[in-house]
Amino acid sequence: MQKIVCLIVILICINTFCFAEEKQEENKKEKEYSVAVHLHPVSFILSQTITDSDIKSLALYSTIEIPYSSSFSFIIRPSLYISESDYHKMSLTAISSSGTNDFRLGTDLGIRYYANNDGNSFYVSSTVGLFRTTEEKYNTEYQEITSNSKSFFQADIMVYLGHSTILKKLNISIFFDVGFGLGTMPSSFMFSKKDHGIFDINFGVGYRF
Repeated sequence: MQKIVCLIVILICINTFCFAEEKQEENKKEKEYSVAVHLHPVSFILSQTITDSDIKSLALYSTIEIPYSSSFSFIIRPSLYISESDYHKMSLTAISSSGTNDFRLGTDLGIRYYANNDGNSFYVSSTVGLFRTTEEKYNTEYQEITSNSKSFFQADIMVYLGHSTILKKLNISIFFDVGFGLGTMPSSFMFSKKDHGIFDINFGVGYRF
């Protein structure tokens, strides 16, 4: 009888230990596959440094990764781009100026597939983007201001190849990818749209919650 009781106790202990190990592994995976929010520091820095007295721009990009499984993730990439240019020309009689103001706001939606199941590997992804763009062109001469503006939607479809690195102890995620695709944009200011090829590079640093 005592041997049977001891055997039952041992089996219960083994079962409890195995369950605890399995639960710990599940919690670890849930942590690995948690939602990540990335910022694109290079895009922001370049938009601030590649400027002069006549051109000012601001580019804000973010990539939000929502894991669906160990291999697939949903991608949301909102973006904001603002550009202002102002060119002055002096003559003997007057000072004239002309410039353009661009404003674009939108987002990309897509899916990312990882080669390994831990989200820490090479990946391929595809996205579809939709953006609202406003362009304004103005000219000032002899204190007279003329301007033309137009708002329209832009769309694109992209395919990316990249690599993701997860610093698990810090819950930091870093990714880099290169993409090619096709989009629509005006063929010239205030005229009809045309398709064009797109080349895109992204570098993101984020935190996994």
